Amino acid sequence: MSKLKQEALQLVEAADDEELLEMIKFMEKQKTRLSREERLAIKQQAYKELQELINRHNVKVPDDFDCKKELAEYREERFGNANFG
Repeated sequence: MSKLKQEALQLVEAADDEELLEMIKFMEKQKTRLSREERLAIKQQAYKELQELINRHNVKVPDDFDCKKELAEYREERFGNANFG
């Protein structure tokens, strides 16, 4: 057994139930966590699909389109005055 595994086992053996629960939660979270490269690949694929959709439907955005203004108007319409600032 490696020195690192021995050290880990000593920590586990010395931990109380609450600490063990936190360790388990942390380890489970780490197992399901995507790597930076995986997250980037997902975002790039979504962008590619969006571009294909735009091209397929020949969508044109007006030159004077103000996305911040549109978002503010949508939020006001959808949620009222909810302090989105």
